[in-house]
Amino acid sequence: MPKTVRGKFAEKLVGYIVRHSPVTGRELQRYIGSRYSTRDVKDMLTQSIASGAIVRTPAGYAKA
Repeated sequence: MPKTVRGKFAEKLVGYIVRHSPVTGRELQRYIGSRYSTRDVKDMLTQSIASGAIVRTPAGYAKA
């Protein structure tokens, strides 16, 4: 089953966090630019946290 564009981007977002861990919200915003709304990005991050791919830290986001 082919993934959606949003799903592919969510994987790239998690990959970025894993490679550059820990990542602040500002660093993520610079990486994302204006490709997705803040609400969409927050939803992607929440789903990634729920799946155990990343964790939320006081400094931002980090690999699990």
